[in-house]
Amino acid sequence: MKAGLIDKRHSRRLTKLSAWAEFIGYFGSVALKSLDMAALLEKETRLIQGIQKKSEDGIGGPVTDIKELQEVQEKRMMKMLSIIQDFADSLLALTDIRDSNGILDNKFLLAFAGLLSALISAQKNWKSC
Repeated sequence: MKAGLIDKRHSRRLTKLSAWAEFIGYFGSVALKSLDMAALLEKETRLIQGIQKKSEDGIGGPVTDIKELQEVQEKRMMKMLSIIQDFADSLLALTDIRDSNGILDNKFLLAFAGLLSALISAQKNWKSC
């Protein structure tokens, strides 16, 4: 629309359609990441039980098991942050969908959600460097 390729009279409908698609995408993303979180939690539990069993048997938890546990915990934390980010972004998309003024249209809440999403994104990008 800004480039002039799409007529501005379609702006409102296309913006709503885009917000709906974005909201549905975030919903699916949260659902899939929740399944990943459950699998990571299960793996973390198995590792902890394995380390405890080896400790009780006097074998001691090998460094590789502890290192793997730390990696799984870090992945789980990053997955949780990603879910929180998707919730914050979905809140922003939801406000684009809704026309009425309500509790979700609170400027402070929206600014907080945007800032939270940006901080989590910065953290994820910082970790990948």
